[in-house]
Amino acid sequence: MNIYLDNAATTQLDAEVLAAMMPYMTGLCGNPSSVHRYGCQAKAAIEKARKQIARLFDVAPAEIVFTSGGTEGNNMLLKGIIEAMHITDVLTSPLEHLAVRMPLEALAKQGKIRLFYLQVDQSGDFLLDEVAQWVKKHPRGLVSLMQVNHEIGNITDIAAIVQLCRAAGAFFHSDTIQAIYCGLPNFSACHLALGSAHKIHGPKGIGFAYIDSTVAVAPLLPEAAKS
Repeated sequence: MNIYLDNAATTQLDAEVLAAMMPYMTGLCGNPSSVHRYGCQAKAAIEKARKQIARLFDVAPAEIVFTSGGTEGNNMLLKGIIEAMHITDVLTSPLEHLAVRMPLEALAKQGKIRLFYLQVDQSGDFLLDEVAQWVKKHPRGLVSLMQVNHEIGNITDIAAIVQLCRAAGAFFHSDTIQAIYCGLPNFSACHLALGSAHKIHGPKGIGFAYIDSTVAVAPLLPEAAKS
């Protein structure tokens, strides 16, 4: 008998989730941008899902944008806010997921941002004093730190970091994908956060991003900006 013990990486699709998806995989095939009945049915399903997610995380439906998952979500949020809010300085950590580090490192190599790395202690925890010092020096900068580490399991005091950022006028992005499985994220405290369905017994290839209404994010795909 095989036993699966890697839910931190991905989870099995729940039977109720599959049942909810089946009508749209077998019969309700309309394009949600179409104005006919089939399109309206698809559009209604999308907006229902958007409202459910918003209600779950106590945010406005207009602040939820659907993505293909964590990699697209992090790229969209990070590149988008840097472009739209004219951010030049970014603080992250060496423990971030590659979906965060790689786009930031690419932007730094292109000369579009100055990238700074936060030190961590021997347990992998972030040093809040360094965050406080950094945001004071870079009041319009961006801080990107995950809430729950997907490999070592550290839980970051997001509330304390957000308080430091908002007091200094800095922006805060958090890769909260792993935190959702633990039931921890407080989206409304962040400027940017995200989730991925496959981490919580949903299908692979679908996720969502939270964008606080007080910030702007330039879309990766302008034609799909409102999806």
